[in-house]
Amino acid sequence: MSVANRIAREPVVRVGRLVALPVRRRTALLGVVLGVLIAVAATATLTMGLLAVPLAEVPGVFFGDASPMALRVYDLLTGPRLMVALGAGVALGVSGALFQSVTRNPLGSPDVIGVSAGAGAGAAYVGLYLPGFSIPLGAVIGAAIAVGLVAVSTGSGLANPMKMVLAGIGVSALAVAFTQYVVYVANRDQALALTAYINGSLNARSWDHVHTIWLVLACCALPLLLISKPLGLTEMGDEVAASLGVDGATTRRCAVVLSVVLAGERSPWPAPSPSSR
Repeated sequence: MSVANRIAREPVVRVGRLVALPVRRRTALLGVVLGVLIAVAATATLTMGLLAVPLAEVPGVFFGDASPMALRVYDLLTGPRLMVALGAGVALGVSGALFQSVTRNPLGSPDVIGVSAGAGAGAAYVGLYLPGFSIPLGAVIGAAIAVGLVAVSTGSGLANPMKMVLAGIGVSALAVAFTQYVVYVANRDQALALTAYINGSLNARSWDHVHTIWLVLACCALPLLLISKPLGLTEMGDEVAASLGVDGATTRRCAVVLSVVLAGERSPWPAPSPSSR
């Protein structure tokens, strides 16, 4: 069977008149398998540990008809941690996939051009020097500054993937050095909190954190659908993409912005009070 015939036989998922996504059967099957594995891992998370929910009551905790003890454990501990972990995994996975397309490198990830390090530096600065300011927003701003520095350093914006990677290594090193300085000048309690936040932690998660991360994912869903096809065309080169009516530079910028938001958004961590400095 020719490539054209194989593509023509693939089912297409449409969202209005703007989005039409071909679905490969192998990809759909892999998605189902991964979904089952995630469900198994989530169930194991709820049913293990000192405050485990009995396996028979796992369906009940989602519908509110489990025992009071199981519902309390789920609402206060295991539920928020599970949902935050799933949301963070989705955000970082999508961000990494976008960077793989932007850099045309299967090993691409948000830390390739300093996004992760920039987000950590922004969070560290806000947590120590701007008490009361939103730390997740500080992380996004730090990631955006890192991408801006990379774009300026390449001399050609985000048009050259190789230059982006090389500039990103330098920007990442600067951001890591800045983060280490902030942690060094902080007192012990602040340093421990900052380190835990930058490295990532599921401790003390609440449903407010769940709402934050899933709201960001929901806001990014439509833009991701809209750029999915153009972004795939840019992987063949800007000239080929332009011949098909796609602006490669604009598509990459949109992908990088979404990647920055997804990689930089983290669950809120309480900022230290000024008196603790």
